[in-house]
Amino acid sequence: MDSKAIASGIRRYKHQESSRTLLGFETLVVSAIVGFLFKSWAAFGLTFLLFVIVSFVPILTLIVSLAFSLFWAIIGIVIGMAFVGSSLL
Repeated sequence: MDSKAIASGIRRYKHQESSRTLLGFETLVVSAIVGFLFKSWAAFGLTFLLFVIVSFVPILTLIVSLAFSLFWAIIGIVIGMAFVGSSLL
């Protein structure tokens, strides 16, 4: 292995670790919201456990990440429309 391959591996690891941290935070937030909505620790725990299990399947992790990204985009649009008005132009 040359130094370029090692540097590339280190960069890829750092990127994956930061993505995993963000996904973990989003998982915790969604689990907390579900727990509060149902007023149940069991709902929180089951939701969190479901997300942990899903995180071990790469294609499901990608789908969940895309869903979270879409959700954040919708929130941004809603906030933008609140400041600008109801028109997007």
